[in-house]
Amino acid sequence: MPTYARDVIQNAGLLSGILDVFSSADDNELRAYLTLLNSITAQYSQQEYFPYSKDIYTTTSLLEPSKITIGKELINAAGLSDTYITGTITGLTNNVNGTGDTPVFANAHIVSNGVKLYVPVTSVLNSGRVTDEAGNYFEIVAGVPAISGTIAAGSTLTLTTANLTTNSGVYTDVDIFAEQPTTINTLSYLNSEVYTPIDMVNTDQFDSMTILTQNAGGYPVIATARKDFPITTIELYPLTDQGAYQITAGKTLGPFGFDSEVRVGAAYIAFLEQELAYRIAVMNGALEKVQLLKSMAASSLADIKRLNDKYTSILSNSATFARTSYDINTDTWR
Repeated sequence: MPTYARDVIQNAGLLSGILDVFSSADDNELRAYLTLLNSITAQYSQQEYFPYSKDIYTTTSLLEPSKITIGKELINAAGLSDTYITGTITGLTNNVNGTGDTPVFANAHIVSNGVKLYVPVTSVLNSGRVTDEAGNYFEIVAGVPAISGTIAAGSTLTLTTANLTTNSGVYTDVDIFAEQPTTINTLSYLNSEVYTPIDMVNTDQFDSMTILTQNAGGYPVIATARKDFPITTIELYPLTDQGAYQITAGKTLGPFGFDSEVRVGAAYIAFLEQELAYRIAVMNGALEKVQLLKSMAASSLADIKRLNDKYTSILSNSATFARTSYDINTDTWR
């Protein structure tokens, strides 16, 4: 049965003496408890007590030569976007044949005055004009639509004094639109249908390398990751703007909303509940419980350390693997 952040908060409340957190605490208190939970997971994830999830990303084209960008940087919240005096937009989902066919975009990429933007999910032209390469246009002026010609779905359009209504906001465009990873574990380049590893070095090593050959068989041989919040930039050398790349990235536990699943083992859940209960008790002045809860949390943290450091065998209950020997000649177990 899954455990959610609200379960952790509820159980922590019980430990600290609050019988029902979600009925007795006001919204500000609940947000404070959720913030405490996210602070705990961030603190102990940073110290590598918690496991992290692994994500694998691929990208086949780069926005900027020799740089791979990963992250999410919100420029405008959902609603009305900025006005793009001039620029281009992709992602048109519908054929625009009449004044009732307002242009709708999905996962739109916008270039406006040299700035590259991304609008995930869907967006709709709110005002201004869009024009295709043949000169056909659709515009909305003072709420009144007008059209000239027919614009086909999938066309790259020119924006003129236009803005959009978005349901998810406008972001800085990146090569990989995902939460910023904590670590870049591996990086490889697709070379003759085989992913070839690229050596990762730290930024000081990368910046201090003054003797680097440009002749590297047509693909990068070293890279570094610059983890500027909220976007990580992987720089490649030698320079290239072609090819496909695969990245294995690590992402730590959290942050959580109330309905986020806390996907860790029971030992980690117990520690989170006890550590959160200790901090709630301190916050609420329940001094008679503070020392006990602090000791419980410290004990659970010690268990986690032992769990993380202990070498364990992987066992199988399978009847096949439980047999004593394998005969290579007959390909059977005995």
